[in-house]
Parts: sequence; C-alpha cells; structure tokens
Amino acid sequence: MLVFGPFLMFGITIGAGYLGASNTENNSEIAVISQNSQLRNSYLKANKTDVNTAITDQTKAKKQLNKGKIAGYLTLKSDNQKISAQYV
Repeated sequence: MLVFGPFLMFGITIGAGYLGASNTENNSEIAVISQNSQLRNSYLKANKTDVNTAITDQTKAKKQLNKGKIAGYLTLKSDNQKISAQYV
C-alpha cells in the first residue's frame, strides 16, 4: 500500500484537475469598442488572440458579458492626441 499511495494521490489530483477544467466555460475573450475605427483596428491588429471581433458596440458587449460569453470589454477613446482605455 505504501508503494501505490503516491500513484493513487497523483491519479486523484489529475482527475480532479481534469474535471475542474472541463466544467469551466471558456470566457477569456474580450470585446474591443471604439468610436474611432482606426484606433480599434490598430488594437485588434496588435492583439489577435482572446478578442471577439464580432462585438462592435457597447450594448452588444454588455449583453454578452451578462450571458457570460465574454470576460469583459475594453472601450478605447481618443481625445486631442490622448488615448484612454476603460476595461469593464
């Protein structure tokens, strides 16, 4: 029994990790919102992974966030050569 104990614990740990990972929803994507399409496109070009490009306005982003389809949304604004971002 002392020989099989570590292998049994290893198996239980792997099984629990697999079950935990398979039960979580993959909502690591974010939406990027901006009135300035050039600014939005530049951000999307630089950050291709984990971005849902289909969501283009704040109303859709809020709905998808409430449904748990996205992790959040990033609002980009540019005022007088100053760029600001807000993550919700």
